[in-house]
Amino acid sequence: MWTAEQVRALFDSLMRRYPISSFLFWQVPMESRDDVEAYEFLHTVGESQNRARPVRVPQDRELTFVLDGQQRLTALYVGLQGTYCDRKTKSGKGSKTRVPKKLFLDLLHDGRVADPSDGEIFYHFDFFDHTPILAKNSYWFEVGRILKVSGIEEVVERQIKSIRDLRPLSHQGAEIVEHNLRRLYDAVWQDNTISYHAETDPDHERILEIFVRANSGGTELSKSDLLLSTLTLHWGAENAREEINGFVEELNTQLTRKNKLTKDFVMKSCLVLLNFPVAYRVSSFTKATCARIKERWDDIRHAIRRAVDAANAFGIDETNLRSANALIPLAYF
Repeated sequence: MWTAEQVRALFDSLMRRYPISSFLFWQVPMESRDDVEAYEFLHTVGESQNRARPVRVPQDRELTFVLDGQQRLTALYVGLQGTYCDRKTKSGKGSKTRVPKKLFLDLLHDGRVADPSDGEIFYHFDFFDHTPILAKNSYWFEVGRILKVSGIEEVVERQIKSIRDLRPLSHQGAEIVEHNLRRLYDAVWQDNTISYHAETDPDHERILEIFVRANSGGTELSKSDLLLSTLTLHWGAENAREEINGFVEELNTQLTRKNKLTKDFVMKSCLVLLNFPVAYRVSSFTKATCARIKERWDDIRHAIRRAVDAANAFGIDETNLRSANALIPLAYF
């Protein structure tokens, strides 16, 4: 969800030794691993079309989930080892393609002084799809290279020499280069940047409530977002998230009237229509429940669609439906 500007601002904060808030993790106990699904971190992101892939973690490996701080950690990963994609018009064509870019630091810009064009930013970071050459008063260093540095002295000396091979560099300019490189090195290798708390409780319900509480100040995530991961885990080759999201869009946009139904409505309906306990909790979506939903999914879709279609026929839609749950008994019928 983060823009390139937000990623650059995060690295500026690290360079200035600003705190970047704490992180909240869940070290998943072995007895809780069967009913959770892990997703790998994104290493290539853009302002849209960011989709993490499920990953199978061997049973002998520790498994840690991020409950709070995923976007910050993703931004760090992208800046140090990944890429950020911008849309770029193909030469001679109107279509646009996603171009992966790496993060660079301008070694010649004095990070101890605020940027006149943006008083909140001190250090110059930017994304490029190529290694930029020396231009005007800028010399760019790929941020990810700092991960391969065993000692900073040699790097400072080599970079100053590289600049002087291209243009005159004053003693003051060399000091700026050295300062920027040392700050980058310290931010990655020396500073205690990451502070975190790790939960170890095996209770899925408690962990879910912690997750929702921790993320209530950011992009809203509903309980269905977590439960969809459980469904997807047990649906095998099919992706429950894609299936149910697509069905919700169909209900809202492709019937005779516009509706405003949610994933929660569909998943609650699944429990009722199959005569399962209707408490909308993580514990309600067991492996057996998920398998049964998959087995009867076509029938469930048909019943829900007919119920919503009937309500629309009587003039009930997004403008006057006070409770979507009122449609569930109709679907059950």
